[in-house]
Amino acid sequence: MKRGLSVAISALTLIFLQTAVFCPAAGAAGPYAQYLSVADVEKATGMKGLTMKEKPATLEFYSAGGTKILEAVFSGPNFYNTEVGTNSKNFESIAGVGEKAALGVPNMPFHLVFVKGMHCVVLQTLPGRDGKLPVAKDQLIAIGKIMAGRL
Repeated sequence: MKRGLSVAISALTLIFLQTAVFCPAAGAAGPYAQYLSVADVEKATGMKGLTMKEKPATLEFYSAGGTKILEAVFSGPNFYNTEVGTNSKNFESIAGVGEKAALGVPNMPFHLVFVKGMHCVVLQTLPGRDGKLPVAKDQLIAIGKIMAGRL
């Protein structure tokens, strides 16, 4: 009887610990939110009233009107070679962002790909209904520098 109770308590403890580690409480930030915040994007772009949604390996930023303006997608460092290496004619190298970085020009969406440590991040801004990009090239690079400094 004691052994059965001990096994049950151990199992419940394990379930509790897994839930606490892998399922953050409602409103709690996930693992990638530490690298870029709404305040960071507002400061870099001058926009106000932004919101963020975190999805698996992705941070999405929305304007006050609900339009997605920026996306940060996280993957392993080898993704850089897949994205930039196979499309090198569509990228220009950028200095000062992570260990290596390239800006996708004139691609739509406009995107910055960089590597820092064990992360490759793709930052992209999406054109609005008017076809204009809400985040300018220099702003995208500034956001990349913020993130690279935290990775």
